[in-house]
Amino acid sequence: MDLTMVIRITGLILLIGLIPHRASANSDDHGRRKGAGGEDLPPFFEALQTVRVNSDPSVEWVQFGPGMSGNNNRGFWHPTDPDWNYQGPNMGISYYSSNRGTTYWSMLDYDAPENYTVIGPVELKAVSFSSQDENLGFCSSDKSQGMWTTGDKGRSWRYMYELDSVWQRSDINYIQADPTNDSIWYAGAGNAFD
Repeated sequence: MDLTMVIRITGLILLIGLIPHRASANSDDHGRRKGAGGEDLPPFFEALQTVRVNSDPSVEWVQFGPGMSGNNNRGFWHPTDPDWNYQGPNMGISYYSSNRGTTYWSMLDYDAPENYTVIGPVELKAVSFSSQDENLGFCSSDKSQGMWTTGDKGRSWRYMYELDSVWQRSDINYIQADPTNDSIWYAGAGNAFD
């Protein structure tokens, strides 16, 4: 991919970022989303807010990271594989690296609808992996209370809706796997970092 294409894609991302996306500020009395001038959003942009819309395969997304502006709130290293680490900058993103930080990839699913329990763990709060199964891990996020799990070492994450009744949507600031038993995980709730 040449620099011109990167600039075009970056420009597109910036333009999309300017599109209003908060229902409370840009919706009518019936909850229908509105554009910046109060006009109805075209169906495509309405769908982006509510359903998964796969990216066009001809577009190559390039992630520049980790970090954007601001700071990197949290960093976690895999307990059994020193090549892997996980970063949680404070700018609405989370990254992982499988090559000791040479290259980073986003942990988020940008084709998912705008919903913090679907897109992925935004701004990591805590991460822990099993000592027996290096692929099994759990994490929490600054943007959604509750817990996430992975079975592929952190390449993808699933929000654990089944635990919402246990956590009652609390902030989870610490997660630790028992070093001898994968059936036991410790978690601490509260707002320790705020």
